[in-house]
Amino acid sequence: MVAAAIRGHADFKTLDIELKRGGVSYTIDTIRELKQLHPELDFYFIIGADMVNYLPKWEGIEELATMLHFIGLQRPGSFLELDLMPSFIQDAVLLADMPLVDISSSMIRKRRAAGHSIRYMVTEEVYEFIVRSGLYAVHSR
Repeated sequence: MVAAAIRGHADFKTLDIELKRGGVSYTIDTIRELKQLHPELDFYFIIGADMVNYLPKWEGIEELATMLHFIGLQRPGSFLELDLMPSFIQDAVLLADMPLVDISSSMIRKRRAAGHSIRYMVTEEVYEFIVRSGLYAVHSR
Protein backbone atom coordinates (compact mmCIF):
# COMPACT_ATOMS: atom_id res chain seq x y z
CA MET A 1 0.00 0.00 0.00
CA VAL A 2 2.88 2.37 0.77
CA ALA A 3 4.43 1.54 -2.59
CA ALA A 4 1.14 2.48 -4.28
CA ALA A 5 0.95 5.74 -2.32
CA ILE A 6 4.42 6.91 -3.33
CA ARG A 7 4.46 5.61 -6.91
CA GLY A 8 5.64 8.40 -9.18
CA HIS A 9 7.40 10.31 -6.37
CA ALA A 10 11.13 9.83 -6.91
CA ASP A 11 12.07 11.31 -3.52
CA PHE A 12 10.33 8.47 -1.64
CA LYS A 13 11.43 4.85 -1.34
CA THR A 14 10.03 1.78 0.40
CA LEU A 15 12.10 -0.79 2.25
CA ASP A 16 10.98 -4.21 3.42
CA ILE A 17 13.47 -4.72 6.25
CA GLU A 18 10.71 -5.10 8.86
CA LEU A 19 8.97 -7.74 6.77
CA LYS A 20 12.24 -9.63 6.26
CA ARG A 21 13.03 -9.44 9.99
CA GLY A 22 9.65 -10.96 10.87
CA GLY A 23 8.08 -11.21 14.29
CA VAL A 24 7.43 -8.20 16.50
CA SER A 25 8.99 -5.10 15.02
CA TYR A 26 9.87 -2.08 17.14
CA THR A 27 10.86 1.25 15.62
CA ILE A 28 14.13 1.18 17.57
CA ASP A 29 15.13 -2.08 15.83
CA THR A 30 14.32 -0.65 12.41
CA ILE A 31 16.21 2.59 13.03
CA ARG A 32 19.26 0.70 14.34
CA GLU A 33 19.28 -1.31 11.13
CA LEU A 34 18.76 1.76 8.94
CA LYS A 35 21.58 3.62 10.74
CA GLN A 36 23.86 0.65 10.15
CA LEU A 37 22.94 0.50 6.46
CA HIS A 38 23.06 4.28 5.94
CA PRO A 39 25.20 5.97 8.61
CA GLU A 40 25.54 9.06 6.41
CA LEU A 41 21.79 9.82 6.52
CA ASP A 42 19.67 11.70 9.03
CA PHE A 43 16.32 10.09 9.78
CA TYR A 44 12.99 11.76 10.50
CA PHE A 45 9.87 9.93 11.66
CA ILE A 46 6.55 11.61 10.81
CA ILE A 47 3.78 10.94 13.34
CA GLY A 48 0.48 12.46 14.38
CA ALA A 49 -0.04 14.25 17.69
CA ASP A 50 -1.80 11.21 19.12
CA MET A 51 1.39 9.18 18.67
CA VAL A 52 3.63 12.00 19.94
CA ASN A 53 1.70 11.75 23.21
CA TYR A 54 2.41 8.01 23.27
CA LEU A 55 6.20 8.34 22.72
CA PRO A 56 7.14 7.85 26.41
CA LYS A 57 5.80 4.28 26.11
CA TRP A 58 7.77 3.38 22.97
CA GLU A 59 10.32 0.58 23.23
CA GLY A 60 13.83 2.08 23.55
CA ILE A 61 12.58 5.67 23.34
CA GLU A 62 15.62 7.19 25.09
CA GLU A 63 18.02 5.69 22.55
CA LEU A 64 15.63 6.31 19.68
CA ALA A 65 15.41 10.02 20.57
CA THR A 66 19.17 10.29 20.04
CA MET A 67 19.00 8.60 16.62
CA LEU A 68 16.33 10.61 14.82
CA HIS A 69 13.90 13.49 14.98
CA PHE A 70 10.17 13.00 15.15
CA ILE A 71 8.05 15.34 13.04
CA GLY A 72 4.85 15.84 15.03
CA LEU A 73 1.70 16.78 13.12
CA GLN A 74 -1.38 18.12 14.86
CA ARG A 75 -4.52 16.09 14.18
CA PRO A 76 -8.14 17.11 14.70
CA GLY A 77 -9.32 15.97 18.12
CA SER A 78 -5.79 15.37 19.44
CA PHE A 79 -4.27 17.58 22.07
CA LEU A 80 -0.48 17.66 21.94
CA GLU A 81 1.02 17.29 25.43
CA LEU A 82 4.68 17.78 24.53
CA ASP A 83 5.38 20.12 27.45
CA LEU A 84 4.48 17.31 29.87
CA MET A 85 7.08 14.92 28.43
CA PRO A 86 10.69 14.33 29.45
CA SER A 87 13.09 16.87 27.97
CA PHE A 88 14.85 14.25 25.79
CA ILE A 89 11.54 13.66 23.99
CA GLN A 90 10.80 17.39 23.71
CA ASP A 91 14.23 17.87 22.13
CA ALA A 92 13.60 15.08 19.61
CA VAL A 93 10.21 16.34 18.40
CA LEU A 94 9.88 19.01 15.73
CA LEU A 95 6.36 20.33 15.25
CA ALA A 96 5.19 20.96 11.71
CA ASP A 97 2.28 23.04 10.57
CA MET A 98 -0.06 21.50 8.06
CA PRO A 99 -3.74 21.75 7.23
CA LEU A 100 -5.80 19.73 9.69
CA VAL A 101 -7.33 16.79 7.85
CA ASP A 102 -9.71 14.66 9.84
CA ILE A 103 -8.85 11.34 8.18
CA SER A 104 -7.15 8.48 10.00
CA SER A 105 -6.28 4.89 9.18
CA SER A 106 -8.82 3.68 11.74
CA MET A 107 -11.50 5.79 10.01
CA ILE A 108 -10.59 4.24 6.65
CA ARG A 109 -10.85 0.71 8.10
CA LYS A 110 -14.18 1.44 9.84
CA ARG A 111 -15.73 3.00 6.73
CA ARG A 112 -14.70 0.03 4.57
CA ALA A 113 -16.00 -2.46 7.14
CA ALA A 114 -19.34 -0.61 7.21
CA GLY A 115 -19.54 -0.65 3.40
CA HIS A 116 -19.03 3.12 3.03
CA SER A 117 -16.86 4.71 0.35
CA ILE A 118 -13.30 5.79 1.06
CA ARG A 119 -12.72 7.19 -2.42
CA TYR A 120 -10.95 10.57 -2.29
CA MET A 121 -9.92 9.93 1.32
CA VAL A 122 -6.79 8.16 0.04
CA THR A 123 -4.89 8.50 -3.22
CA GLU A 124 -6.37 6.77 -6.26
CA GLU A 125 -3.51 4.23 -6.24
CA VAL A 126 -4.13 3.37 -2.57
CA TYR A 127 -7.89 3.21 -3.14
CA GLU A 128 -7.42 0.76 -6.01
CA PHE A 129 -5.00 -1.35 -3.94
CA ILE A 130 -7.43 -1.55 -0.99
CA VAL A 131 -10.39 -2.46 -3.21
CA ARG A 132 -8.42 -4.94 -5.34
CA SER A 133 -7.03 -6.62 -2.21
CA GLY A 134 -10.39 -6.66 -0.43
CA LEU A 135 -8.80 -4.96 2.59
CA TYR A 136 -11.00 -3.90 5.52
CA ALA A 137 -14.24 -4.88 3.78
CA VAL A 138 -16.89 -6.81 5.68
CA HIS A 139 -16.21 -9.97 3.66
CA SER A 140 -12.45 -9.86 4.45
CA ARG A 141 -12.91 -10.75 8.11
